[in-house]
Amino acid sequence: MPPGAYSWFTFDGAIIHGKSGKDWIPCVHLLPFLSGLLRKGATIDAVDEGWSKVDFVMNLSEGYTPELMKATVRQVSLEFGVNDDPHYPLDCELVCRLCRQGLSWPTVRARLTAL
Repeated sequence: MPPGAYSWFTFDGAIIHGKSGKDWIPCVHLLPFLSGLLRKGATIDAVDEGWSKVDFVMNLSEGYTPELMKATVRQVSLEFGVNDDPHYPLDCELVCRLCRQGLSWPTVRARLTAL
């Protein structure tokens, strides 16, 4: 999907794909991080479904630095990591194990240092 094909509605938090109309509702655990990134100018580039440990992942154009995430993520259900598998692009991943959802962004675009 081309960037900008997704819309985010703040009144209910829904992410809607402009062409298909399919929607996803981010969980309350990820919503503060997602809304902060979108307010700072990040875009939703894609929503991937069917990962092994989550039902869907919202892929963002940019994100927070790994240092900030490691210092900030305190909820038991949230897990932050950096994918270093050479078979995939290097991405930062924030996953809610409880709700089986995630956020990801390219490590090379992980430059935001404040929530």
